[in-house]
Parts: sequence; C-alpha cells; structure tokens
Amino acid sequence: MPPWRLAIAIATPPPTPLDALRRFAVRQRAFFSALGALVLTLILGWAIPAAPLAGWMLGGLSGVLGLGLLVWHLARLTALPTADPLLAALAAGLIAAALLPALAPIAVFVPAGLALWASLARPGQRVVALLVQCGALAWLSAAAVNQIGFTFGAETMLGFAGFLIVSRGLGPANDNPSMERILTDSPLIPAA
Repeated sequence: MPPWRLAIAIATPPPTPLDALRRFAVRQRAFFSALGALVLTLILGWAIPAAPLAGWMLGGLSGVLGLGLLVWHLARLTALPTADPLLAALAAGLIAAALLPALAPIAVFVPAGLALWASLARPGQRVVALLVQCGALAWLSAAAVNQIGFTFGAETMLGFAGFLIVSRGLGPANDNPSMERILTDSPLIPAA
C-alpha cells in the first residue's frame, strides 16, 4: 500500500453506527417524508371519529384498496431512493385522504398544504395542486351538508391528483438504450 493511502486510512476515523444511520436516513428521505405525511394525515383524520359517508361496506372496500396502494407506494420508494420527497409525501397523503375510511374532513389539510407547497416549488405540479385544492373544498363542503355527491366529487378529484403524482415514475427504465432500435442485426431476433 502506498504511504499516502496508509496515511489517509489512518487519519480517517472508522464509521460509527450513527454515521451509518445518518447515511440511511439521507438515502431514504423520500420514504421517511411519505411516512411522516401518512402519519400526520391519519392523526388528523382519526382525531375526530366519523362514519364513512358512502357506508361501511364501500368504505371498507376503499380502505383495503387504500392500504394496498399505500404499501405499494412505500415499497416503491424504498426501491427508488432518488424520488422527490415532497411529491412522495403528497402522494401518501392523497392516498390516505382519498381512500381510507372514517377520516374526519380535517385530514385533507395535510395533502392540501403539501400540494400548495409543491405548486410553489415546482411549477409543473400546478394542475395537481388545483385538483387537490378543489377536492379539499368539495370534501369540506360534503362534510358540512352531508351529501354523497360532494363526497364522490372530492374523492374523484383527490384520486385523480394522486394518480397524476404516482404515475410519474411508472415508466420502465431502459438498461441498454443502444439495443433499443436494433431489430434485424440482433442475433436474438431472426430476420424475416
């Protein structure tokens, strides 16, 4: 080993468990921001007990769908450490607010605030922010007048905004773009 590498190896302190934990938190910051938005939405939503406006049967079915989407979203964030933390938190808040049953109308404030922040920070997300704000207003008005039509409109707007956020990263990654356009010269595909 050259002397300069030995000097660097001696001068560098060994990594501590705290350093490893810090590196893990930095790599997985999108996951932790989504988890934080989910927890805050659930705390606000379950602070005031409320029955689902569409009934418990439809609420239970949408709750199972919401839990599945949340698990899929959080699992996808562990595989994509370069995801945007703000959009990951917005997607988790939208999924929870739109699909989990028995949430109070105050739960929509978390995705509404995150959508407003996303529209200011990223101008490409203004359509999503507008959908979330309209859905939040419709959901708050549905809670005030107890009408199923307002609830359906709010859930549709929040769900569509969540789809727009989540579907951004769904495109397949091309591992070898040079092989993408070769059709006849490839030994794997015989010539017609």
